[in-house]
Amino acid sequence: FRFGDVSICCNHLSNSFIRRYFQFAEGDFFHTRDLLDLQVALAGSDYFETVEVAPLWQEATNQTVPVSVRVTPNERDFYQIGPGYGTDTGARLTLGFDRRYVNDRGHRLSSLLRLSQIQSTGFVDYIIPGEDPARDQYSLTGEVIDRSYEDIDSTLYRTSVRDTRHYSRWQRTYQLSYQQEDFRFGNAPRETSRFLVPSAEFSYVSSNLDPRNRNLIDSGYRVSARLEGAS
Repeated sequence: FRFGDVSICCNHLSNSFIRRYFQFAEGDFFHTRDLLDLQVALAGSDYFETVEVAPLWQEATNQTVPVSVRVTPNERDFYQIGPGYGTDTGARLTLGFDRRYVNDRGHRLSSLLRLSQIQSTGFVDYIIPGEDPARDQYSLTGEVIDRSYEDIDSTLYRTSVRDTRHYSRWQRTYQLSYQQEDFRFGNAPRETSRFLVPSAEFSYVSSNLDPRNRNLIDSGYRVSARLEGAS
């Protein structure tokens, strides 16, 4: 049998975007594993509350099997709030807001604000899915870290752009960041540093289960190398 036409029902994102999750095309030889991989990828995207992928055997003709993909949207906005206490932060308050889909092309927005007695942090991350949205993405990030601990008083501002891609078992990430830090040690005058920081990271993941599915790892290993620097 071969794959036939794929129908997509109840999708709040564009069909062309959803089809970028497909690892098969109409006319390819039918394999149940491809449908399971599609369901896992869509369910793990956080765009949908439920995902149902099924071959329509009763409609098969001429050794061709159509496929039905039915999804229900997840809540568009996600909020979180939580008080806490830690020995390295003191009393803290966490506020978070995520927009799971900004538009029908699957762009996402994630933000977090964590206030504490010793260190306060906040970031906003805008994520753009790549050609293979289950594995590749681009992101723009803004971040602020304010720290006051013993004789150290510093505020760090950082913006960065990042490109992450997968190649079989390999993952590589290129990033370019600009950061400015206003800092003071003890009673010394306050100083400012500015850096443009390029970086590259390569990771290799070996799993004893399906090597194509990084979410299903029973045992194996991971090796990562990262290089970054600035003048």
